[in-house]
Amino acid sequence: GECRKLRRLEGHTDMVRSVAVTSDGHHIVSGGEDNTVRVWLLASGEEVRRLAGHTGWVYSVTVTPDCRHIVSGGWDNTVRVWSLASGEEVRRLDGQSDWVSSVTVTPDGQHIVGGCGDRAVRVWSLASGEEVRRLEGHTDTVRSVAVSPDGLHIVSAGGYDETVRVWSTPRGLARFELDAARSAMLAMQEMQEEEVDSRCLPELVLRCFIVEDAEVVLFRC
Repeated sequence: GECRKLRRLEGHTDMVRSVAVTSDGHHIVSGGEDNTVRVWLLASGEEVRRLAGHTGWVYSVTVTPDCRHIVSGGWDNTVRVWSLASGEEVRRLDGQSDWVSSVTVTPDGQHIVGGCGDRAVRVWSLASGEEVRRLEGHTDTVRSVAVSPDGLHIVSAGGYDETVRVWSTPRGLARFELDAARSAMLAMQEMQEEEVDSRCLPELVLRCFIVEDAEVVLFRC
């Protein structure tokens, strides 16, 4: 059907880089080039929280499945974990040598996955902030990361290396490498059982959507 604009959320003082919606549908979270993360009520558009702490642009925001925490990554080489309820910073993940371009959380809420400017995909424990795995293979900035709904695979898109890589999370090994445009962004979706090609690996039944400029490209992995 036809889409229409419901409301306009104003408050950021510079470009908005990332938005996320909580799984309960109550809040929108945004991050931008004013170095802030903001929390809005979805129903009214009211800004209810402003999270300050990043010292550079906030490139990516996400929310944990239980809606308890916001995770943000940015130009200051950090990943930060915030309490959604209070807006307090509860954890700061340092140690990256370059900016953090994309963050997501595994479906079980146990781990943060981040794409970094130093060409690595990193996996951290959400509870402790400890880096538990580093996935290397991209030859340029990792622009986007996503996790399969079953949590068994990570997909990452590089920048100028123009590849998408599929990793097995238990071992951290690259399973596939796909050609893609340098502007690739990722989204994951489970395939219905009747859609599964017999040539697909049974443990990797997913769709990988790649946004290339004005096109959406579907890879069946």
